[in-house]
Amino acid sequence: MPAISVIVPVYNAAAFLREALDSLLAQTCGDFEVIAVNDGSTDNSLEILQEYASRDSRIRILDGPNGGYGKAMNRGMDAATGKYMAILEPDDYLPREAYAVLLPLAGQHRLDVVKGTHCTFYEEAGERNFQYMIPLRRPGEVFCPRRDLPGVFEFGPHIWTGLYSLEFLRKHGIRFHESPGASYQDTGFFFLTAAYAERYMLSDEVTYIYRTDNPNSSINTLGGKRYALLREYEYIRGTLSRTPEVWDAMKKQFADNRFTGVLWICSRIPREEVPAYIDELERRLSDWSVQDAPRPYRLQFLDLLACDAAAKAEPTSPEVVERRLLGGLLRVRMSAQETCCSFMGLPLLSRRRVQVARKFRSGIVAQSDYVKEYRVMGVTVTRVRMPRYAAWPDSPCVVAHCLPR
Repeated sequence: MPAISVIVPVYNAAAFLREALDSLLAQTCGDFEVIAVNDGSTDNSLEILQEYASRDSRIRILDGPNGGYGKAMNRGMDAATGKYMAILEPDDYLPREAYAVLLPLAGQHRLDVVKGTHCTFYEEAGERNFQYMIPLRRPGEVFCPRRDLPGVFEFGPHIWTGLYSLEFLRKHGIRFHESPGASYQDTGFFFLTAAYAERYMLSDEVTYIYRTDNPNSSINTLGGKRYALLREYEYIRGTLSRTPEVWDAMKKQFADNRFTGVLWICSRIPREEVPAYIDELERRLSDWSVQDAPRPYRLQFLDLLACDAAAKAEPTSPEVVERRLLGGLLRVRMSAQETCCSFMGLPLLSRRRVQVARKFRSGIVAQSDYVKEYRVMGVTVTRVRMPRYAAWPDSPCVVAHCLPR
């Protein structure tokens, strides 16, 4: 039995697939099988998979008609024979030491889930530009996410950075939502694994390199999918409700995560469409309202609108962006240290940032800032203690230097 079953869901990924497979086969920890699920590709992805499978007996191909990301992942999980499951998207790639970092932690600590962190990258003028995703709290410690909040649920899915015990997944019936296409099925898998896990660990080593410039990626094709995330949360609710004690422990976190998901969508759709989108949500969901959201999330929502207005303005200097609205009555001013919104000279909303930096064991030096303080009408309403790691929880994406290639 291999230690790791690596599932590679493939749909029209020929442009990137070779780099992904090369990085997988170059792992310094070679105790794994590869289950490549060809989900009805119409390009030459299948031929590339067959070429690699002919050279390496660890690669197994499951071919079939297109059924969507969730169905492809479930087919791979059903076929997996390893002790742990890993995920490699075909347009991303792995650092050479990824599984050598994760596997010893999983075995030594008898973990249900162990996750590293990752870098994002995009290519421009033939060069790759990287950003480092600051790790969550408590790296190197074993904990239970649903009993030890916060620290996991606030960060986003990133399901491909880790290893998952297949025994754990099968015991709790954790599956991917078999909804059409590739529409946030990672959200459900992430939330369910964190909700059910008893032994969870985070590492601050980079275990995944994530591409952001693939135009076919679901993150870049929001389009009509703005309601698909809500359907994913209904799937989460339905699955957790089978275990009442877990659902009772996760109700509040479920509501918080669903609200931040809506926030994320609002930040990506045209601003003029946001009011209608919010109205539609309140018609569709009897238990959702901006007014009922926790105060920090309402502040983020206001901040999102203020920052968006500032971002559209012409900068008054390289360091400062300023915009005046309503004949100059409303003023939004943004700098690297502070964002301020005022009306007729009276402060409405401000947030102050603090610059931080840290060097990690992987050799990456991450430089970032994080939100230190929110003020509303001149009164401090949220003061954030200096987090253990730079930028958590408000600014997890930072510039990365010295990334091993």
